[in-house]
Amino acid sequence: MNFYSDRTWMARRKSSTEIGATSEFRAGCQVFLEYAYNHPECVNDKNQIRCPCWKCKNNNYMDRDMVNYHLLVNGFMRNYEECWWAHGQKRDVGYTSKISSNSNTHRMDEMVHDIAGSNFDWEEAREQPMNFDAKAFLKLLEEGRKPCWFDCHRRFLPVDHPFRRNREHFRKGKVENDKPVPQFSGTEMLACVMRLPVVPFEGSICEAYSFNEISMFVSDYFPDEVLTKANRVPRNDDGGNVELNGRLSVFGLAGRAYGKGKRIFLSEKDLHAAHNYILLNCEEIDEFVRLYDDELKVKHPGISDKDIQINRAKEFARWIKDKALAEGSTIPANVQTLALGPDMDQVSRNGYKVNGYEFQTSMHKYSGNSR
Repeated sequence: MNFYSDRTWMARRKSSTEIGATSEFRAGCQVFLEYAYNHPECVNDKNQIRCPCWKCKNNNYMDRDMVNYHLLVNGFMRNYEECWWAHGQKRDVGYTSKISSNSNTHRMDEMVHDIAGSNFDWEEAREQPMNFDAKAFLKLLEEGRKPCWFDCHRRFLPVDHPFRRNREHFRKGKVENDKPVPQFSGTEMLACVMRLPVVPFEGSICEAYSFNEISMFVSDYFPDEVLTKANRVPRNDDGGNVELNGRLSVFGLAGRAYGKGKRIFLSEKDLHAAHNYILLNCEEIDEFVRLYDDELKVKHPGISDKDIQINRAKEFARWIKDKALAEGSTIPANVQTLALGPDMDQVSRNGYKVNGYEFQTSMHKYSGNSR
């Protein structure tokens, strides 16, 4: 199989017959990494490349092993099989000619072509009548007695687009003849933003809203390395994935506990709940979960999926612990340690920040007025 020309493997990361990423996907990732590192212009001075997983979306530079790990766990970002543009592949000439027929075309036009795909017939689409959903939507706009929200953006469409000449379904009796505004570089756009007046705290809400809208709009022109609201790491994120170094994948996210530590002793109920949650959310345990389900089906023919889930929540932690303690157990050492469960003696804190979320160990008190 030619992993470069046939990229269907990029969408086949999981399989019902294999644990974790498929062997085909793993092999394809190695071909992708070789291709990326064969293009020096895509490698920074730390020998890192952009990570194209669905979480990083080419915003973060990482070394080869970490990019490979992210791809195996998260998969590729959407539509990246069409062109590895951040890793040395040039965009197809036919593709770029479609979106560059007008030198001032806005990037919105490019996004529309991305969504439609390279095989979409634009000429045939223009000749087709509106379907029922489109007619219902336009009727709703007409009854609302408001111009379509899209009306002010018609100037960014190609000069021969039929929406520009439509007098009925946008602003009544109006056609759009204005050309798109020129596309500025990130530096030029930043200079324009810096010349905007400062909105005081007591200023108009409309002015503040306009400033926020302008800031969001111009951020689309900035290079990827400029952090904006659209690509900034969430405030509760402590750095994403970390080097596993033999640890289980469930512990592969950086996190940070906060608040004063307090020594506690978990009850049997809390201990079981914590142990069971970690077991059922760890990829390395999936094989044993399937084995447990198969044993249940043999003991109880005709058992429903719902009953299997209930039984699994109650008994799986105890079952795998017995397997780990059995003489001659073939369970891997790291899985054995996890199967034995946590200690009852623990330290509790006020909360924990991980993966962009903040979890609190006590009920959050709301001090606002409710109505």
